[in-house]
This record gives sequence, structure tokens and C-alpha cells, in this order.
Amino acid sequence: MFSANNPKLQRSWDATSLAALQFCPRSYQLKILDGWRSREEADALRAGLIAHAAWEELARTKAEPDGADEDAPLRSALRVLLAHSGEERVLYKCPACGARFAAPAAGDCPHCGMAVDETNLHVEWELWEPQDATKTPFAIARALVWYADEFAGDPKVTLRDCDGVLMLEHGWSLRIKPHRSSQGEQFYLCGIVDEIAQIGEEVYSVERKTTKSTLGSFYFQRFSPNLQLTMQAWSVHEKGERSIFRGVMLEALQIGATMARFVRREIYRTWEDLEEFEQDLAYWLATAEVYARTRYWPKAEANCAMCPFKKVCSAKPSMRPVILKADFVQRPWRPLERREASRVRLEELRDETR
Repeated sequence: MFSANNPKLQRSWDATSLAALQFCPRSYQLKILDGWRSREEADALRAGLIAHAAWEELARTKAEPDGADEDAPLRSALRVLLAHSGEERVLYKCPACGARFAAPAAGDCPHCGMAVDETNLHVEWELWEPQDATKTPFAIARALVWYADEFAGDPKVTLRDCDGVLMLEHGWSLRIKPHRSSQGEQFYLCGIVDEIAQIGEEVYSVERKTTKSTLGSFYFQRFSPNLQLTMQAWSVHEKGERSIFRGVMLEALQIGATMARFVRREIYRTWEDLEEFEQDLAYWLATAEVYARTRYWPKAEANCAMCPFKKVCSAKPSMRPVILKADFVQRPWRPLERREASRVRLEELRDETR
């Protein structure tokens, strides 16, 4: 993902990292290179991963039904959702007061003093509980059930690749042919398409988005232009498949604390759009190399009001590491590694829950 000559020069770019660079070089450094995320953003990312895993399983089991049970795909998707939404904890359960706790000191219950041993071990499932009520596993599960009901007779058919594998969470990585670093290293664009599907005679790249926003015209305007969807259209063009694709099918999932709503909308990119994207891309890759070579990523202060790192950059440099450790979580952004790890984990979950 990074240059062998300069470990700060990114060579494989997904939409998240490229958008971070375009938004603010300092934000890119903190978010992508150093891996810092606000706790609210971490919750949003986890909720999105849970939803994507569940919707992928729903599409997969609908395309590969096991018997005549019409509800089997939804049950399988709900099991995957639950498996992503928490973790097992092995605790002691006091036989006297019923308290649950980790390894006790001196073998006694810290609440009532009752002696406990291995026979009192108790396995619990600890469900993830974010502060935002729209991102809870229950809210996502309700949306999944309503979605399955609303699209029970869905004409959308998931396609298979040349090896017969369903094209779900379909990863791609392509060379940016005209562009190399000053040291001659190749740059790549990469991404994950939620689904390649056919509706009637038309083939679409399907992109699902979860949101709290109302699904009106203002919401859909943000996707034209939009870097992620432009990159998807570019990848189709580069693989020589543009003639068979209708466009990107945006599937918006509005998930609220007590409601859910779903809207599909076709998004298009013209040849001129893609040519301009390549010109802009050349500029940003060259700029990224300048930052990496100088080891300095300046603040774009015009965007500070919208940045989750505002409190970091507004503090004295000596205090910034303290704020990061106190208010942020660190998870390095590795899109190529994350794709494979997510695939392995999903396969494990299917084996465990069936």
C-alpha cells in the first residue's frame, strides 16, 4: 500500500484516503497515515460494517437458496448481524448474589464475599451499545427486516463472475497507467463494490449507503459529483466493461431510532466526467508525493469547522498527542488488508451460525 522508498507515500488509494487528502492534508495525515478516528466516527464505521455484512448475507442467501424456506435468507442475515454486533465474555457468576464479574481476587465474589471457582464460570454475549440510537444493532436489524419485506419480490439479480462466484463485496484494484511516482513506482486505485446486479436487461454497480438524513433530492445531490461513485465508474471504464453497464445504482438506507426507509436512485458519469477525474487525480498524486517527501501535511484551515480533528489542531502542538489518546481511537487504514480480513471473518461467521 505504501512506497518501499518512502513509507509515507501511499501507492494504493481508495475513496476514503483520497477524499481525506482532498479535504485537508493534516486531516489525511492524522486519519489515514496515523490511523486516528473520533469515537463517534468509529461507531459510524462499525455500524456501517455491521449493516454491509448483514445485507451481503441477505443477498447471498437469496441468490443461493437452501430449500423452499422463504424466510431462511433473512434469518441467516440476522445471525450474521448479531455475530458482528458483540462478543463473548467469560465471567464468574456468584451463586449467592448473582453478580457477574471477571477473575475475582482471592477466589471470592467482590460483592458478597462468597467463594467462587471454575464451576461458576458463565459465558455471556455482550452486545455493542453505541450512544447513537440510530446505529444500534436493534435499529439495523429492524431496518433489515423491513427491507426484506419491502423488496420481497425484488427483480434485482446478483451476477456471478467468470468463476461462478457471486459478485458481492466485489473488490477491485487497478493500475493508474499514466501515473507513477518520481521514483517510478506504480500508483493504484482500489475499492469495494457492494454488488454487481442486473435488473431486467440493465447491469448496475450497486452501492449501499446508510444514513440518518431524509432521502430527498438534497440527499442525492451530494453524489454528483462524488469521489467514490466516480471511482466505481472509472474502474468499469478501465476494465473495458462500460458498454455493458447502465451505471451505479445507489441504494440509500435511512435508519432512524424508530423507523427505516429505502430509496434506489441511478447515478451516471459521462466520458467527460472521467477524463476530468483523471486530470484531477494526476494533480493529487503529485501533491501527495510532495507532502510525503517533505514530511509535512499542512492544515486546510478553511475546512476546520467541519473537521473531527478541530480540537487537536486548535491546541498547542505539545498537547496534541494527549488529546488524540484521550478522545480518539487508533485503527490504521489498510483497505486492501481490511477487505481480505472482512472476507475471512464473514466466512467464519457463516460456518459458526449455520
